[in-house]
Amino acid sequence: MSALVSSTGMLKNSLAVAFAPIISAVIPYLVKLIDWISAAANAVSRFFAILGGKKTYTQAIKQNKNYAASLNNVGKSADNAKGSLAGFDDLDVLQKNDASGSGGGSSSGGADGSGFEQADVGVVSDWAEQFKSAVDSGDWYGVGSLVAQKLNEALSAIDWGFIQTQAANFATNLANGLNGFVSGLDWNLIGTTIGNGLMTALLFVYTFLTTFNFEELGTGLADGINGAFSAISWDLIGDAVIPGIQGMCDMVVAFLDELDIFDGVNFDGLREALDGLGESLSPFSDTVGSGLQWFLENVLIPLAAWTISEVLPGFLNAVAGAVDFVNQVISDAQPMLQWFWDNILAPIAEFTGGVIVSVLDGIGDALSWIAENEVAMAILEGLAIAIGLVSAALAIYNVATTVFTAVSTAASAAGGVLAAVITAINWHLC
Repeated sequence: MSALVSSTGMLKNSLAVAFAPIISAVIPYLVKLIDWISAAANAVSRFFAILGGKKTYTQAIKQNKNYAASLNNVGKSADNAKGSLAGFDDLDVLQKNDASGSGGGSSSGGADGSGFEQADVGVVSDWAEQFKSAVDSGDWYGVGSLVAQKLNEALSAIDWGFIQTQAANFATNLANGLNGFVSGLDWNLIGTTIGNGLMTALLFVYTFLTTFNFEELGTGLADGINGAFSAISWDLIGDAVIPGIQGMCDMVVAFLDELDIFDGVNFDGLREALDGLGESLSPFSDTVGSGLQWFLENVLIPLAAWTISEVLPGFLNAVAGAVDFVNQVISDAQPMLQWFWDNILAPIAEFTGGVIVSVLDGIGDALSWIAENEVAMAILEGLAIAIGLVSAALAIYNVATTVFTAVSTAASAAGGVLAAVITAINWHLC
């Protein structure tokens, strides 16, 4: 156990040493990022203090944590463990720590050690004053304008030239790195490695299947079943079934008799009937086990023997015959299929493929000639203009027809109304 613990500790330290350079390289960037986020949070606190008309605001300050001091307990534990080491163990003390310290050391900022302090909001910018005035007066349009102004300033301050240069440099470096990887990698070796891996797995399966004694496994399983059947007492099966049924009946009667909702109900008749059923089943217990044994020996086993000796071989022979038939059909048809491909399909594919390629080349050459010929382009432009004029004329005609139809409909309606009015007037001329 001591050796395992020692090896585990050595593995942990080895991993720490292996990744220490990476961690050391990343830590400065993480510290910088955290400082930026902290500064942004403090700026937000200051901004809300200005909006509230306060002269001070609460900000978080940096706390200097002493990581080395947290290792004091580790040194103390090592000193305590040194006396329990065997003679062949070796303890290398890299640094002597004062074991009297607590589990960690820190220098907390702030007067009360809480990590926070009160700071003056300082000089308030004109923009902040305008923003505060707009909020106080309820001028939310002005608030939106001021926010848009700051956003415009922030966006205009972005040095896109520098960012694009850096992005292009990164893309170039990444592409060059991948080009070097693709060019230097032995792709044949990759394929060979994959193939050998697959062959190793197949070799494992083949070796196992050809080495394992399946016959011995079958014999062992049969011996196990034989032992199980030889140990089974068929009479005991019957003896166990009948008391189980009687016990269930007694439980049901006792359950119903104990329920308060059935208080006053006489269960003597049910109890006597169940007792009579139990007495009738008692002789049956002697025949249940023997009946099961007879059914197994005279029905199931002969049926299984007939299936194994007659049905299964016939089925396997039918499958083998079907496989032989399909194999023979494929073998006989192969020369005919090869002739059909060589003399019919291949020439057709070659001819049509050549025609398609020639047609595509001709279309490409024609389009290129039209694009380079000024006369042809002028004709096409004239055709396009003419088609456009015709389309416009058709559209105008459709609009005029629609207007004329609407006017005619309105005139007809007006005439109908006028006729109705004239008819309704009772003309008395004299």
